[in-house]
Amino acid sequence: MGSTCELRALVYCLLQKARVTHTMSKLFLQVCLPHYVNQELKQQIQTLSAESESLKSLITHQRAAESHETQGTSLDAETKSNLESYRKEYDDLCKFRCQAQSEIQRLNTRLTELSSKVEAVGKAVDELQDYSY
Repeated sequence: MGSTCELRALVYCLLQKARVTHTMSKLFLQVCLPHYVNQELKQQIQTLSAESESLKSLITHQRAAESHETQGTSLDAETKSNLESYRKEYDDLCKFRCQAQSEIQRLNTRLTELSSKVEAVGKAVDELQDYSY
């Protein structure tokens, strides 16, 4: 629907073409224009009512979703607790693995040193035996 000003201009144009007197045109505007404005306001009220219902529905769905998320949060808290426990265990295992690798490396170095000393002692024993014959 057009605006009130457009309607008023249209009515004035039509009334001038029909050569209705100025008094008649004022009377026509006083009777018809309020009816048109009333109809327009009714339509706006219906539109606002529909929008209001839509917003109410949206708010209801939003509250339901928030309620569901709140219920899910307690499960998430338990899951987070479990994950935190697993993370700590994994961190402990990684720390132990690093320490074990470090210890194994240290022992390998020590074993290599001892092996070379045993070889040296073995050679010395062999040389002593060779010298004594």
